Amino acid sequence: LKINHTSITNLSALNNLASIGDVLELSHNNLMTSIGLNNLTQLGSVVLLDLPMLTSVSGLSNNLTTINGDINIDSAGLTNLAGLSGIQHVAGNLSVSHTPLISFSNLINLTTIDGALQIFQIGSSFTSIGLHNLTTCNAFLFWGAPNLTSLEDVSHHLINKDISTVWMIEMGITNLLGLDSLHSVPNFYMWSNPNLTSLNEFQKLTGDVFAGFSIHDNPQLT
Repeated sequence: LKINHTSITNLSALNNLASIGDVLELSHNNLMTSIGLNNLTQLGSVVLLDLPMLTSVSGLSNNLTTINGDINIDSAGLTNLAGLSGIQHVAGNLSVSHTPLISFSNLINLTTIDGALQIFQIGSSFTSIGLHNLTTCNAFLFWGAPNLTSLEDVSHHLINKDISTVWMIEMGITNLLGLDSLHSVPNFYMWSNPNLTSLNEFQKLTGDVFAGFSIHDNPQLT
């Protein structure tokens, strides 16, 4: 279901829709303030792109526990993800970019991200990760959250302590607490973190960094 470049404000007229097997793509709908679709029992990927007036996804997960693909939110007006609080499993990536999100804390039931947790140029509003129950995630790709000063316990409950990639770029963190339980990260980047003073939390890492690593422009790191 793709709805692009319209003046529609919501999809409440489709509230009897129960299943979207592929992708729900809503993009470039400048007047959309909410979604509706409160009776979905199956949903593939979710793409919310260039929806500056979208402030709510309320009810979207009323009858859902799994997103069978990615969640990709880019340039929306959302400050929270309260309408996705029922989601337990994202079968792809969870990505939020250019959106004034404060935290992922509304995703209180989310335990499994089969792909990456990604934030990109999310701005100064993002101050807390808020995901305290993750047991599966393959990568943490964080770029451009200057007021995020703590990684909290984002990796502490992971069953598999070997993940593919960590990016920490243009962040407000002073250390890597929250990633200190990881055992293997074959690819990582630490760039342009003005407050980062220590990488000691990576002392448990073993094995090869076969995909490469880069540490650049962290002026407080000694």
